[in-house]
Amino acid sequence: MSYKDMKVAVFPSRLMGGDVTCWYCQHQRAFVLEYGVEYCTPDGWHSAKATCAYPAGDSKQVQAMLLDAIDLARKPLQDRS
Repeated sequence: MSYKDMKVAVFPSRLMGGDVTCWYCQHQRAFVLEYGVEYCTPDGWHSAKATCAYPAGDSKQVQAMLLDAIDLARKPLQDRS
C-alpha cells in the first residue's frame, strides 16, 4: 500500500475493531480489503491487521470481494482467517 491509495469504502461492524476497509491500489490495479484479526499463542490473544487483494479488472473477483467484506464485518475477530 502507498500514499496514493484511495479508501473506497468502510464496511462497519458491530464488533469493536471489526470494521473492514476497502482500498484501491493504483500501482497494482487492485482492490485491497484490510481487516482486524485476533489469534491465540501460548502468551494469550494478540491482534493484527490482515489484507487480501482482488484484481480490479475482473468483475467476478470484485463481486466476490464485496461479499467477502460483508461476511468479514459480521464475523468475530477470532473467527476470521
